[in-house]
Amino acid sequence: MVNGTATEPQKNLIRLLAVERGLDLQTIEAGFEDMTKSLASDFIKFLKGLAATNPAKPVQIVEAGFYKLGEKYFEVRESKAGRLYAVEIYQSASGGATSDYAPGIVRLLKPENLLTLDEAKVFGKETGSCCICRRELTNPESIESGIGPVCASRF
Repeated sequence: MVNGTATEPQKNLIRLLAVERGLDLQTIEAGFEDMTKSLASDFIKFLKGLAATNPAKPVQIVEAGFYKLGEKYFEVRESKAGRLYAVEIYQSASGGATSDYAPGIVRLLKPENLLTLDEAKVFGKETGSCCICRRELTNPESIESGIGPVCASRF
């Protein structure tokens, strides 16, 4: 019986647990494509049973901004209460860039994961949308570079 694919919250928890246990994040993410909700739940239970070799510390990020972890892009924002949280930036089914809350991911990000201008350009070239403002790139120069001049000036 098929019970649907693993949810994003399940995948994010698996990422967090995998990093805490010293497992390779890219190898773990490679298995997400065919992972069902049931298999994800079983994998989470398994990971929780392993000893954490690198427990997540309190937030290590020093500022809100844009980050890349593995092949995923994130924006870290500050809540009204002053806490940092992350949203994953990705290409939506309709073709533009969008973002969704990524629970727990902010604890995995480090200052060295800060997005570079070149990485932002790659996102734009791959999706046709700006990683920073999420708008569709329409100017030929922006399409070619992968980012518009206003957002590029933020780097």
